[in-house]
Amino acid sequence: MGRLPSWGAVLILAGAAIVGMVGTLSMGHDPGSFLGLLVVAGAVIAALTVRPRAVYQIIPLPALTYLIAAVITGAYHDRAIDTSKTQIGINFLQWIAGGFLAMSAATILVIVIAGARWVLRRQLVSGQFAVSEQRSAPDRAPRRSPASGTRADRDDWADADLREGRRQPPASRRNRDQRDWSDYWDDRKPRG
Repeated sequence: MGRLPSWGAVLILAGAAIVGMVGTLSMGHDPGSFLGLLVVAGAVIAALTVRPRAVYQIIPLPALTYLIAAVITGAYHDRAIDTSKTQIGINFLQWIAGGFLAMSAATILVIVIAGARWVLRRQLVSGQFAVSEQRSAPDRAPRRSPASGTRADRDDWADADLREGRRQPPASRRNRDQRDWSDYWDDRKPRG
């Protein structure tokens, strides 16, 4: 689920908007519910088919797609009656208002799908739930020290030190700062 890049989502939404525009114009209606329904369907399909890391990029696309499609469809549908700028402005507001619920629903659905995919991906990729990472030490498989063959609760550096016969950290891990710490706050003081 979800292999398309983000431009694939743009193409899906544009295709749904074009089908909605053609359908609205063929029915002879103003932009509204049919165009809005197809934009919602295109947004859901786009949110499900795009890659999980790119879902957040399509959150603003449904509203923008509907806005562009409604303006084009409405301008073509009402071209004969739009005789003044005031009439065009009123019609513009009606075209946008006719799909407000569809724009809101599409945006909310994309956000919900993006959130659900993020949560599911996070749990499935790690293979464990966040609670299982807080297991106690006896639940884990014991590690064996190569030197003694017994259980060792040390880090890998400590195991390497034991194999090499060292009891202290190697020189590369020792504190290299040789300052006189008697005057801790004054770093400008030259060394003794």
